Amino acid sequence: MAERRVSDPGEAEYVFGDGSTASARLRLLARIFAQSSRSFVNEAVPDPPNLAVDIGCGPGYTTRLIARTLKPRLTVGMDTSEVYVAQAQRTARRSERYLVHDATAVPFPIGPADVLYVRFVATHLRDPEAVIGAWGSQLVRGGVLLLDEVESITTSNRVLSRYLDIVNSLLNHEGRTLYIGPTLDTITLPGFLQTRANGVRSLPVLDSRAAEMFRLNMEAWRHRRFIADTYGADAIRRLAYELDVMTRGSGPKSTIEWEMRQIAFARS
Repeated sequence: MAERRVSDPGEAEYVFGDGSTASARLRLLARIFAQSSRSFVNEAVPDPPNLAVDIGCGPGYTTRLIARTLKPRLTVGMDTSEVYVAQAQRTARRSERYLVHDATAVPFPIGPADVLYVRFVATHLRDPEAVIGAWGSQLVRGGVLLLDEVESITTSNRVLSRYLDIVNSLLNHEGRTLYIGPTLDTITLPGFLQTRANGVRSLPVLDSRAAEMFRLNMEAWRHRRFIADTYGADAIRRLAYELDVMTRGSGPKSTIEWEMRQIAFARS
């Protein structure tokens, strides 16, 4: 079957890069969100699947979480980044494979899956309805599509709040949104996809860990023209400094909380 795109060529661009700093951020993110995601997939998939696919796998951290949690016969990670796929493949187990593939193009190169897992990817889609519907077409009958995305992030800390405002502004400028959860909650998908579960899970995070994750992320976007024109270099340098200070802070202080929209769609 000929491959077809379900979006424009810039749809799947990852704003936050794929260099070593971005990889370190994803490693930290994986540790922070592991328990929330593990609980979600355990509840949504009670029996070991034959094939599980991690869409937007990055360096493989989420792929390994899926492999260890669900114990599929084969777990495949897909990403547009050759750098990330090569990094993941170097430490792949026998039951894991990693492929370079644009997830906005179907069919996928590995055949229909029993489980498709997506975390922090839908937020980067300009047309999530079209793309998610296409993902559902890549499931076997009875297979499940699991979306694990940001509903909201709340904090009383002014530095963390300023960072979030800037990132959301950048994503909005590019036709995306940081807080994609409410959109996913009301999305209209093809009739062959039925909602099996839909809820929000809260995740408090230590301020120092959030600041570390944010500071690493800044390196991917701080020099973009939109950022310079909208906020100015001095304001961005100040924010980087304040996040550095918070990262070095100690103690169990937590003023920030993620709400994760976790939805399981089943193919009929």
